[in-house]
Amino acid sequence: MHFVNEHFDILIDLSIAKTIASQYILVYSQATFKVGWQGVEQNYYDLNIDVSEKPLCRYLMEQAVFYLESINEKR
Repeated sequence: MHFVNEHFDILIDLSIAKTIASQYILVYSQATFKVGWQGVEQNYYDLNIDVSEKPLCRYLMEQAVFYLESINEKR
């Protein structure tokens, strides 16, 4: 509960397999911006990254860094 109530600017979910615990954190987290992989079911991310062609944690991490750097450059 302490983690969920903590305010973060960004929460990056690098898990490829969804669990009840990770979904709970995503739903109730006070993070301003949430990043994760795009699945077929409903998710709670502000930035959805499609990793369907390469569902690997490392690939998700690389893509998250790429998109976040692109967003940051435009600011």
